[in-house]
Amino acid sequence: MKTGEARWLGAAGKSKAGVRSRETVYLPEHDAVLIGKTIAAAGGEPLWLLYDCRKNAWFGMHLGGAGPPGKDGSMVSLGLMYDPPRRLVWAVDQTNRVFVLKFDPKAGLLKKLD
Repeated sequence: MKTGEARWLGAAGKSKAGVRSRETVYLPEHDAVLIGKTIAAAGGEPLWLLYDCRKNAWFGMHLGGAGPPGKDGSMVSLGLMYDPPRRLVWAVDQTNRVFVLKFDPKAGLLKKLD
């Protein structure tokens, strides 16, 4: 940021993340970006994508319960918004279902994408 030049970050795990999504939300307390897309882990479980700005690395995060991404892991009609006072991520899908996430990186749900 000091130079003002735009450049590729070459983040660790970028080939496994395979990111192509426009639905994102920045989590300031964690200096991370949550992507409104899932990928399949080795065992087939869906992992939400998370970019850790400090570590310049991609992670997958398993979340239990129903979620808004579609069968292929993406949903272009997904709205994501961060709620600073509550430290929550709100999501609304294309059928007006509302989801909420309280992100806790210490819960053991993060898997580094190598």
